[in-house]
Amino acid sequence: MFTNGAPALKTIALTVVTSLFIVNLGKAQIVRLYPLTDYEASLRAYHTAKVKAACVEFEARTKMKWWYYLPNIGFQFGLPSVTAGTSQLITIDQTKQQNRVKLAAIITQGLLDYQTELHQLRSMYAAAQIERDAVDELNTSWNTENKIFEIAKEAHQKQEINPVDYYQALLKLQKEYSASKARYQQYTFRVIELAKFARHQFPTERLQEIDSLFVEKKTTLVKTR
Repeated sequence: MFTNGAPALKTIALTVVTSLFIVNLGKAQIVRLYPLTDYEASLRAYHTAKVKAACVEFEARTKMKWWYYLPNIGFQFGLPSVTAGTSQLITIDQTKQQNRVKLAAIITQGLLDYQTELHQLRSMYAAAQIERDAVDELNTSWNTENKIFEIAKEAHQKQEINPVDYYQALLKLQKEYSASKARYQQYTFRVIELAKFARHQFPTERLQEIDSLFVEKKTTLVKTR
């Protein structure tokens, strides 16, 4: 039997510190890795809204006013005449065709951007899964080390082991905790970045001032018609 040279107060303090290690590690994983389909759906919704907004903006900007289609009014042989020039019709048709091509290009580019980010998202998710597996392994290792330490602590309290062996067990547990905590933090950061990239749980709050401005503009347009 070994003489326990450590004061009882110090032993109690070490027990409290160890308990805090366990509690803190249990709280370290504060983020959830959702199924890949959830992130893909969020990314798809974001890019769909983005492409729709670009199409609406382009169509509004390139929409030809009604007076472009009016025929030319003039005089011929001293009498009023109404003619629709061939060149004018050709220009209108060419403009429409160019706009259709540009609109198709906007949609194609939007699809390419989505596919590119979708590929990146899947790679990020695979990396997050690897991190999660590593965290699970560390958690198993931590539980084992904690059980070993509990045995050493009990033996230390009963003065059945050398105090040096007890403190070595405590030191090993602390190192295991530090490694586990660092890995948990790395995993947490990776999941947060994944959610950010996928625009997961993207905010839906609106700016009330902007909404009011749109209502005022619509009301003004109705009154002026």
